[in-house]
Amino acid sequence: MYTQTSLLLLLICSALVSSQIETRPGKCHHSCSMCDQRLGKRSCLVCKDSNAKLDPNTGLCVCRKHNQTVGENGFCRNCHFSCQNCSSPYNSSACTQCYPNATLVDGTCTCSDGLGLTHSGQCENCSVSCKTCALANNPTFCTSCVDPAATITSARIFCPMIFPPPPECQQYQNKTGACVCPAGYAMGDDGYCAACDPTCQNCSEPNNSTKCTGCKTGAVLSENGTCNCSANSTAVMDPYGNCGNATKICDPTCASCLAGGNPVVCQSCIDPNATLVEPYPAAGFGACLCPNATYFNTTILSCIPCPGNCSACDDYGVCQTCLDGYYFDIYQQLCIACSDTLGDCLSCDNSTNCTNCGAGSVLINGTCTTLEAGCTPGSVDCPPCQTGYYNDTQTNTCKKCSIACLDCEGAATNCTSCDSGYALDTYGYCRECPLGCATCQYNSDGEFVCLDCNYGFVKNGSYCSSCKQAFMFCQVCTLDSCLSCPKGFYMLSSTACDSCGAVLEGCQECNVSSVCLACKPPYKLNATSGLCQCPVIGCKDCSIVGGGCRACQPKYYRPNSASQTCFQCHPTCASCDQAGINMCTSCPANALLTSPDVQNRGRCECTAGFSFNAKTQSCVVQKA
Repeated sequence: MYTQTSLLLLLICSALVSSQIETRPGKCHHSCSMCDQRLGKRSCLVCKDSNAKLDPNTGLCVCRKHNQTVGENGFCRNCHFSCQNCSSPYNSSACTQCYPNATLVDGTCTCSDGLGLTHSGQCENCSVSCKTCALANNPTFCTSCVDPAATITSARIFCPMIFPPPPECQQYQNKTGACVCPAGYAMGDDGYCAACDPTCQNCSEPNNSTKCTGCKTGAVLSENGTCNCSANSTAVMDPYGNCGNATKICDPTCASCLAGGNPVVCQSCIDPNATLVEPYPAAGFGACLCPNATYFNTTILSCIPCPGNCSACDDYGVCQTCLDGYYFDIYQQLCIACSDTLGDCLSCDNSTNCTNCGAGSVLINGTCTTLEAGCTPGSVDCPPCQTGYYNDTQTNTCKKCSIACLDCEGAATNCTSCDSGYALDTYGYCRECPLGCATCQYNSDGEFVCLDCNYGFVKNGSYCSSCKQAFMFCQVCTLDSCLSCPKGFYMLSSTACDSCGAVLEGCQECNVSSVCLACKPPYKLNATSGLCQCPVIGCKDCSIVGGGCRACQPKYYRPNSASQTCFQCHPTCASCDQAGINMCTSCPANALLTSPDVQNRGRCECTAGFSFNAKTQSCVVQKA
């Protein structure tokens, strides 16, 4: 019986006898060094590579090793490491057989989620941060991340160690790399992003003050990975990583406050008579305010009374407002009684101008004059009645005209002229002009006719119409349209104004809906964007007193009601009340809150057909 070797020898001998042996390049299959011309190229008699053998079924040379195949040059070359057998060397898409626990799909050996190929072609666990990977047990070969907030960075090229490398080695170019968390976060041991310690700007390990890689403004990074205030300054650091001047840690009015924080936000007052006011008195934080008619003395560190007869004074004890019946003398720096210089004067502006007299006196040109009974107006003993007074013939005294009468005769209600904003009717009474009329008069029919309108009104026949009522929030208008808006508003259309603060957060003054001109304190104007920004990162509602934050923006949270600093939620959350991927209280569009706890906190996961985009921090439609 013939063996395979004897059959081969018979073929060679037969070919030699008939002169059909072929060894010229291109005449045989590229795997052969000798073939039988009678049977064509696919009739190898001798293999080009000693590591190959003849396959009697195909008439071609095949490699002896299971993970090799014949290359274009006729020599045996390795398959891609993921293939157990292949049809083309170094090609991950040319596998014909995979190693155990890998699956062949369209010529490629693949692993299930959470598993990646090893260099020996086996499927093993990906690195903890990788959801899928190109290489097992290697955090720098992730193809997708466990935490959707993380992104693939530091792309790697994975090629066999040959030159020149085959084109398929580029398959992982810009596709594999390490899963990296957003700024302010670091990868935890569970593969999810977690917030850095509050003292760090960036870090290599979450919730660890000794693993900072970057610090907040004013702080410097030490060799041991902590952020500290500069050793050359007197600044100290608060719990949030902010450096403040140690000489102004607390305002003198405070018994205690947050070190490095805003100095006027006290935790307690040094004077027991002082009270905590805005922004957080209920939470035990705020500015210390002395009682009325007292001020804080920085020498003895207590609230002491303002100078005599003073109702309010400044921080230096200088009176700002006197009690009723007193005026402030700038030379003596004292409150002086009006009656000391102006007789029967009850209130005054200064030493020469009374504004209100006592009973039995008449105010004439800033002076209280007593008119005794029986005096005759015009006599040397009694001055004539001034404008606004009439001569009462029964008592021979001057008496005041009725309200709104500029002048009158014989009786308080017999007006001869009226104050501005009033019109004299046919009965001698001064009637108030209709709303919006600056001046008016009665016509022959006994009806009001407006002559001029107050600011903010427009003439409309015999009356004045309000611009604000005709056109929303309008200040100056015609009957047809608004011409200008008050400060703090902008022209929404020709018929309406809208509040700057309604469209531009913190804006105090604007002329269009997109650009602010001035901001409400403590907001700061960004000259480039024209928008107002709260100086506290992530703050939505700035506190006027203390410069802290009352409420945070979406995707930020305050640890407690007393905190004036906002911290970032996990990027997948729309809102949260603590840090971490499982602490979301609401989710962005196209995401659902999964596995909520008793406080309705859970993880946000994108719904079917959507995936998380770490750059926009939102769920977007998956690409086909």
